[in-house]
Amino acid sequence: MYLIENQFCYESPARRASRLECEKVYVRLAGGFVPCVYSTLTSRCKKADSLPVACPGLDVVVQERQPSPPAPAPPPPRVRTDVPSHVSAKQVADEINGRFRRDFHSILNSGVIMHSFDGWEDPDAPWSPCPEMGGSGVCGRAEIQPRRDRVSASIAYAGMHRADRPDRTVIPVYSFDGGVILRPDRVTVLCAYGNDGAIDYGGKNCRVTGPTGSSTCVPGCGDPPNWCEANGGAIDGWCQCGFGWCGGEKVRPWRPKDLSKLIEKHATLGSAYTGMGTYTGYNEIVIDSSSWVETLPGAIEAFFYFDGCSGHANTALSSQLPRDGTGSKSCEGASEFVRAKHADFLRRFHLTEHDVPLLRFRQAEWSTPFVNLESLDE
Repeated sequence: MYLIENQFCYESPARRASRLECEKVYVRLAGGFVPCVYSTLTSRCKKADSLPVACPGLDVVVQERQPSPPAPAPPPPRVRTDVPSHVSAKQVADEINGRFRRDFHSILNSGVIMHSFDGWEDPDAPWSPCPEMGGSGVCGRAEIQPRRDRVSASIAYAGMHRADRPDRTVIPVYSFDGGVILRPDRVTVLCAYGNDGAIDYGGKNCRVTGPTGSSTCVPGCGDPPNWCEANGGAIDGWCQCGFGWCGGEKVRPWRPKDLSKLIEKHATLGSAYTGMGTYTGYNEIVIDSSSWVETLPGAIEAFFYFDGCSGHANTALSSQLPRDGTGSKSCEGASEFVRAKHADFLRRFHLTEHDVPLLRFRQAEWSTPFVNLESLDE
């Protein structure tokens, strides 16, 4: 086995493609060493969930990649290794809007991954899922256990706006809560649904880690998932797989590799959007929590809050830690929550507004829905 320095387990294409290559290596953590393990179901190489050991008992230790020579002493340290450099917040907004407008072919260059704060995040750092074990607030409660391995998000794209879909006068989202936009090259999609996937039900609430971990589980997708086939026909002659409860079975997941086909179908077959809090209109993708946490702060491309929603009440399940019974349930309260947490994020990672901006989300704007705060006249 080999020691890899300055890398994550999943970082090598060879390790992502092969169990043999993945399980040849181990990583150094505080307190010792942990081997890399491969999941066939998620095609992911990741560090094992075991505790670090002081001595791995290995005969050969080889550094796969030597660190770069030390650079001249920089100004005050900035944790920016995973955050692409931008000259302005507007540049970030332009890149996001460009992906939103582009015809959907690949999640890497089209569509926008939006995670709306829903109260299941780390209350001290809501830009992050709860840790694998423990945590404060909701992260310390029993009901978070089956949710630790996955997080919900949705893909927004301009192709939803169609003449034959009069229900889509605005971009479908669940609540006024705002949240974060995820960089598509930093997080791993586990599965996707053409409508709300009801992922807390129907055998999807399984885990791959912890004492109840299952080797056949794909979190939020099933244990094992009953995958939809991209080229399959309607079930029972009328029900579209991944879009409805077909044959008495809850909504079934689509594989990540078939995401472009799912989005193509969602543009025409997605449920009619009937407003905030109704679980309608949007698609749902399930994100692997560990891929998000391991790539912070770079996993976060921007924060967003709702523009022009003053006076509106938020949904009953508003994100402002509703399960702790605290926080405003107004749209203004949700916006202030996002502003405060964005400022906390920048301080925590020594970043600036140019690196990870706070954007206004204009729900009724189908060309440039995300605007940086300086663009007040757009």
